[in-house]
Amino acid sequence: MTAYYLLQHMLLALGLALCAGTGARWFHVSMAPRMLLAAALTPQVIGLCVMALAMSGVSMPGVYAHLPTVLGLGLIGLGSRSGTVYRRIRQAVSQLNISTAIIACVAALVLIQLIFIIVENARTLNPLAHDFNVYLTGAKKFAAMPSVEAMPSFFGKVGDIIVVHPHSFIYESYFSHALLLAGPDTAFPPLDFLPRLGQQLTMVYLCFALFGTALAMGARWGAVAAVCLALYIPWVYYIVGALSRDGFRMVPV
Repeated sequence: MTAYYLLQHMLLALGLALCAGTGARWFHVSMAPRMLLAAALTPQVIGLCVMALAMSGVSMPGVYAHLPTVLGLGLIGLGSRSGTVYRRIRQAVSQLNISTAIIACVAALVLIQLIFIIVENARTLNPLAHDFNVYLTGAKKFAAMPSVEAMPSFFGKVGDIIVVHPHSFIYESYFSHALLLAGPDTAFPPLDFLPRLGQQLTMVYLCFALFGTALAMGARWGAVAAVCLALYIPWVYYIVGALSRDGFRMVPV
């Protein structure tokens, strides 16, 4: 199921990137930054899809679990109708030089390091000491019975799970998708591995956003430097080390 969850993220991120790459230019931003910035929004899109289904009255868990796959494939098909992205990729490959190769190698090493951090944290970190447990509790309630009524709020009867933070439900809905995909019995580790993995993946998307923003400013080496530095800033490391929601909320900014 972990492989399928990661495949969903890849399909949806690719679909968002292709559609952004073939669309009109955003504020004079070139194709590569647009694709990276669009792919970085994958967790938010998953969360919004879950909320939209709930508000539409859908209650079947399978629809929630597999919607990112369907949406990703649809966006890939839509984005592939124009050959713009593929032509630009072929042009970029034909213009490869030693500088670009070095940048690609450094970026690959950074990504490999980040993958090792993500896998280790998703397996070993204790969520009980962090705010993650609060968000996961709300997500579990929703996953048990997907509906608008299952979204935790500031009001409720005795015994209800009420919200204890001032944020919207979109972060919990992102976790709810992972829980619905994992199956009904997701109350205890390691059965809650997928939402923990989903939280760690927000750091990957934050790196996409950093890389895309730097490229949009015309700084190729600066793009790699931005990601490398981010991995060593204590506050950013806190995102993966404390199962924080900050990566999720920083990406759209």
